[in-house]
Amino acid sequence: MPEALRTPGNAYLKSPLFESAFLAPDRNAAAAAATSLIETQQPQYFRPYAVAQIADSRITGAEFSHWTSVCTDDKLMRALLHVYLLTDYQTFSFFHKDFFLDDLNSRRPRFCSSLLVHAILAHACLIHLPFPDRVEYWNPQSLGYKFFAEARRLWDMDRLEPDSVTTIQAGMIMNIIYNVYSMDKVGLSYGAQASAMAYKMGLFKLPDEVTDPSLQIVRDFTAWGLYYGISFQCYHLMTPSPLQYEPAAPLPDPDTNPEWYGEFLLQYPSNQKNDSHELSSLGQVQIRYLVYIASGRRGAFQ
Repeated sequence: MPEALRTPGNAYLKSPLFESAFLAPDRNAAAAAATSLIETQQPQYFRPYAVAQIADSRITGAEFSHWTSVCTDDKLMRALLHVYLLTDYQTFSFFHKDFFLDDLNSRRPRFCSSLLVHAILAHACLIHLPFPDRVEYWNPQSLGYKFFAEARRLWDMDRLEPDSVTTIQAGMIMNIIYNVYSMDKVGLSYGAQASAMAYKMGLFKLPDEVTDPSLQIVRDFTAWGLYYGISFQCYHLMTPSPLQYEPAAPLPDPDTNPEWYGEFLLQYPSNQKNDSHELSSLGQVQIRYLVYIASGRRGAFQ
């Protein structure tokens, strides 16, 4: 670290992150013992995020046979679901992972669907490092191609049915997949359809009465996730947005209502303590920033 930054008032010099990265090996025994204690109790400062494992039995025990026939390897699909939730879901959270995982394992179609499962697994194939062909989206032999082909088929079928929250969520994930393919115009068409469904279903409006708290959380979470995802893309691509207005439901305070955002317990190697990782603070900052920049980008896709 440059000496100019080593000032007495620099709070970073007293942080665990600095301790783990910059302290010399020959530091005194007391400092070494303190650092060892921090490493045991707060491993997130000493281990790369990529080596963490989500400690959730709903993932490690998930069975997918009810939702897909594309693949029969549950162990592989658990790994795909895990890498998706650990990485890309942290940036674009289009569905509430707790309600999704509960229904995935209970085989309930309320907050989980075959379309949504195939969209998630197709996206996960793009970021699963053990797949040497993960970038070959044109290869019909790749697992990602097969999952996405089935997702597109199910999308066409679901569009003939009444609109649902899971269809909106899947549409946004398919939007991102096409963006990864460098086919953002096609991807944004899915985002536009998902937005139209959300407005039609009233996701952006406050209900007259909340009769089902779980459903209301999922609806509000989906509305804000969609709003963030569309706004981010349109700002980045300098494209007019299909969004008419932001969701009416206020974002809950993450300190008093963290369950609205969802929580991850992460297990790091050589450590038995689960570290709590919340989407709440980051998610709220991301969304509030996009509320500002999206206000000037409303219109229609061109």
